[in-house]
Amino acid sequence: VIVVDLDRDRADHVCAEIGPAATAEQVDATEDADMAALAERAGELDGVLDVIGMARYAPLLDITDDDWRWEEGIVLRHAVLALRHFGARLRDRGEGSITFVSSVSGLGSSPVHAAYGAYKAALGSLVRSAAIELGPSGIRVNAVAPGFVVTPRISAILDSAALENTRSQIPLQRLTLPADVASALTFLVSD
Repeated sequence: VIVVDLDRDRADHVCAEIGPAATAEQVDATEDADMAALAERAGELDGVLDVIGMARYAPLLDITDDDWRWEEGIVLRHAVLALRHFGARLRDRGEGSITFVSSVSGLGSSPVHAAYGAYKAALGSLVRSAAIELGPSGIRVNAVAPGFVVTPRISAILDSAALENTRSQIPLQRLTLPADVASALTFLVSD
């Protein structure tokens, strides 16, 4: 398992959770040369899980050009590069899987999610196109589109009352945890 992050400490932390089968790589996944070099170092692949993404929330009319460009990189550009470099390796191998994390924000619209939602919608289109083009080569391309997930970042900014309010609005009355998303990703990248 190769764990990639722009922040080496985060990659090392995830590797520690996985165990000795994991290797950390500090890479800017939005840079073509970095992703090309990573694909070369990775060697033979079985699959790719791309979980990069983050939102900067702002009203549509207040989103700056810098924020639009940042969202494009963190939500879409890395996926294009992952497909370009790792998809080619899997295609040449004749099998494998690439799975992305999208978002319900790409399926519908919400206030202060315009840039994030637009690029997640583009990611969905990219995934569907990749599935059609790479499928004949034995490559499965999928995405999961979770809604609100109680990540460490969310837990740090929302108090228990806000989390309870969110839970009460969910039909199953259950908050989604990172492990729920990880289970879906693991299934989709597996044989």
